[in-house]
Amino acid sequence: MKDLQDLELLVSIGSPLISVQTIEENRASELAERVAERTGRQVYQWSITQGLSKVGVGTPYAGTQKPDGALRYIATLTTPGLFLLFDLHAWLDDAMVVRTLREVTKQHGKHAHTLILVGASLELPDDIEAISASLKLSLPARHELVEMIREESAAWGQKNQKRVKASTAVI
Repeated sequence: MKDLQDLELLVSIGSPLISVQTIEENRASELAERVAERTGRQVYQWSITQGLSKVGVGTPYAGTQKPDGALRYIATLTTPGLFLLFDLHAWLDDAMVVRTLREVTKQHGKHAHTLILVGASLELPDDIEAISASLKLSLPARHELVEMIREESAAWGQKNQKRVKASTAVI
């Protein structure tokens, strides 16, 4: 819950770039989607293998597989959005990518886009770190783990048409 509140705060105060340190890409996506619901924004995601797409739609936009193409496309969008960038940190030694990233973040006041860099280890160049907020996802609390176990067991039971039963002590 704290991670959700922290991410929502960073988005609400107008951070144009947030680095989220985690290996849990799905969890970062979930958090971004929940923040988007609360703030009335669209969520997009980019990876080098898929390109840029709106979450839930799945069809990538043409010309967005390479990082600079994805960033240039983001700059053309006028609806406020949260943009999960999963592999971008691998290109932060490329001057074109860094410059384009800086230019997109400068437009934050105009379009209210928030770019979210997601990675297990994010070493940002100094000029990018200076404009970036940082969030390191915490480990799930006990009650969150219990909820995840219940959700997974319910999904497994539904898929396999079997009932899963476990006591709280076992969980």
